[in-house]
Amino acid sequence: MPQTITINRRNVLNSRPHGVPTNGNFALKEEAPPVPKAGQMLLRTRREELRQAGDPRR
Repeated sequence: MPQTITINRRNVLNSRPHGVPTNGNFALKEEAPPVPKAGQMLLRTRREELRQAGDPRR
């Protein structure tokens, strides 16, 4: 399967939440994917999940 990665999307913490986090505490950054150096590899994360600290499924 050919890889056509052209955009690297990252969810970053914009500001530390006080109380319940809101969308304003996070930002979606888009940039060119990094180029792996010798001895490194580039991996793709297909799913990301955030859970509350008190979540019993942890």
